[in-house]
Amino acid sequence: VEFLIVERSDEAVGVVALVVQSDHLKLNQLFIHPDQQGSGIGSECLRLIMERATELSLPVRLKCMRINVRAVEFYEQHGFRITSEDDVYFRLESE
Repeated sequence: VEFLIVERSDEAVGVVALVVQSDHLKLNQLFIHPDQQGSGIGSECLRLIMERATELSLPVRLKCMRINVRAVEFYEQHGFRITSEDDVYFRLESE
């Protein structure tokens, strides 16, 4: 697992956790501090994650809680699609 601290102006504002697997890049966490959400930091992090996946020729996959509507919409706006679901999670994959 790779953990990355997201910084803005030398202040930690978030964290990213990635796992490279044989058939995909798994995004375990993308957390941005609530005070920084909506500022474009999450989009920039996701752009960099997608670049890494492209370099590895892998799709990005993640799970997102169904009740976290804002996060699901964020990923869909960035080209992810829901591939499966259960009572708690949506599973999404980059296109």
